[in-house]
Amino acid sequence: MQEGVQPPLQPEVQPAAPVAAAAQQAQLGSPEGKEPFIQGLLPTAVAFQVEQNAKARLRQLEFDQKSGAVVEVSVVVAAVGKEYAAVRRKLLALPAEHAPSIHRCKTVADVQERLRVLITRALEELTADGDSNSGTAVS
Repeated sequence: MQEGVQPPLQPEVQPAAPVAAAAQQAQLGSPEGKEPFIQGLLPTAVAFQVEQNAKARLRQLEFDQKSGAVVEVSVVVAAVGKEYAAVRRKLLALPAEHAPSIHRCKTVADVQERLRVLITRALEELTADGDSNSGTAVS
């Protein structure tokens, strides 16, 4: 095998077309690009640079995860789902809990005002629960 030439890769791990095109352009534009360009393979220097960039991105991602700058999607989905379930439960309980007081309202305006007060109170309770449980409020 020639020195400085990568062995053939499996088809599913071939470099993406933009990377290969950039590597070919870099080789053609540089006087030190004496290494032959084999179709689909990167020159050793460019492949090393791509590898180093990928490792740096992984280290940055690990740092961001440990510092709390990023979180896993599944964690966010679970937390938001739990909050939505609490809102749904609270709002669906309103008719059963407050039907008698709504029934006593004499006008449509009274019903609207009573519902507004009940829904506002329910959402405020959920906000207070969010503050005490997780440090964040449901808005």
